Amino acid sequence: MDQDNIDNLLETEPFEAENWYNIGWNLAELGRYEDAIDAYDKALEYNPKKGEVWFDKGDSLEELERYEEALEAYDRVLELDPADAEAWFNKAWILDELDKSEDALEAYDEALNIDDEHGDALFNKAMILDELGRYDDAVKCYDRLSEIDTENPAPIFNKGWILLMKLEEYEEAVKCFDRTLELITDDYYSLHYRGVALRMLGELQEALNSFDHALMINENEAITLINKGDTFKEMGNDKEANECYDKVLKLIKKGFYED
Repeated sequence: MDQDNIDNLLETEPFEAENWYNIGWNLAELGRYEDAIDAYDKALEYNPKKGEVWFDKGDSLEELERYEEALEAYDRVLELDPADAEAWFNKAWILDELDKSEDALEAYDEALNIDDEHGDALFNKAMILDELGRYDDAVKCYDRLSEIDTENPAPIFNKGWILLMKLEEYEEAVKCFDRTLELITDDYYSLHYRGVALRMLGELQEALNSFDHALMINENEAITLINKGDTFKEMGNDKEANECYDKVLKLIKKGFYED
């Protein structure tokens, strides 16, 4: 519904809850969130027990970053229907935005108790767990998400990153990046971190191959050149190492890289 149709409806239709709700929804679609909220409030004057109105009001408040008010709207949804997984999910997202990580985790768990295949809830929960340093729990979330969506590379990559950078489980990290590369051929980041994991395992030639492949995708990635140089140095090849470091210095001069 475009703006002319909305204006016409406002002038001609007798207004009750459903009409105000429809106007609010269409205003939100146009990005007119303040006006949408006003319309939702009109609808709620007629019927304060319409959960979808509270939900969409919460969405509009969220778009305006009026997070505390949005939480109140989602709480009203949950008073009416405690089994609304999306309301729990949206509440969790806002709580995370407000740096209330533990409360957000509880809300994500509520969403997952209702819908244990809610992929976004699992992914966001894993991200929070990672930030809190609860790496094993984060890995479990990514594993569960991979069971649900076997063709999604994101949880596999993120699991690999945790295994590499936080848990120092290098062999398992390589397996994750290999699987990611099966799903996204020529993914720079998977190739780079695969190289780092192989280097940590002492598989230096394989690490070099991975770094070279990554640099074929983006030759200006200084961090990969540094790792490649360090790998050559570990192999006793100072000439090749210095060539890598010289390339990094040139990138710095050109403004491609800042430490």
